[in-house]
Amino acid sequence: SVVTISGQVGSGYPDFGKRLAKTIGYKLVDRDVFRTVLIEYGFVDTEELLDTPPSIFERLGGDRHEAIALLNTMYHCFAKQDNLVIASRRAYLVLHKYINVLNVFLESPLEERIQNVMKIRQVDEGDAEKIVRYNERVRIKLIESFYDEKWDSFLPFSLVVNTHKIGLDLTEKIIVEAASKLGTQDHHKKMQEKEAYSSIHDIETDPVLEDTVKKVLSES
Repeated sequence: SVVTISGQVGSGYPDFGKRLAKTIGYKLVDRDVFRTVLIEYGFVDTEELLDTPPSIFERLGGDRHEAIALLNTMYHCFAKQDNLVIASRRAYLVLHKYINVLNVFLESPLEERIQNVMKIRQVDEGDAEKIVRYNERVRIKLIESFYDEKWDSFLPFSLVVNTHKIGLDLTEKIIVEAASKLGTQDHHKKMQEKEAYSSIHDIETDPVLEDTVKKVLSES
């Protein structure tokens, strides 16, 4: 199976992704891995693609639509490799219709997320709040501009967890158990009987990009 981990800005989902990958024995795919693949593939402006909010021109069909399409194909290439934890704020938008992908969203109160950013970035409370709110706006604009989903919709997620209420240990336990069930043939059969779900193993991708993904994963 594949587990995607997303969440509110400051919820700590990237670090939780690392922890989960270690526990479950899966390889971790995060921003550093995305950046390495894109550079190896020949895409230079990785920061602009991953971090910059879209301009009005881009939202109306500018150049970044092609770059986003490349990013989406990259998510497919990763998912096809199986046994991965993908820490990404957008992978779930591409992979939520596959039977062997578990999409998890982590949320926590704003005050807690601000405190997390203060610790990670070593900034004061005011600056931490600005970072949280700015990056949340970037996430919302990217989702609304390039994906056919509402930014606040939980429908694409398999699991939404308030880590403030149940804690990281129980969150991890729930995800590990759920991911183990996704890998069974019995689960695949039941899901395919219910709806027209497909498997990540049936994904057709760009062979050059897929080879790049395999190379980077083998070296990570």
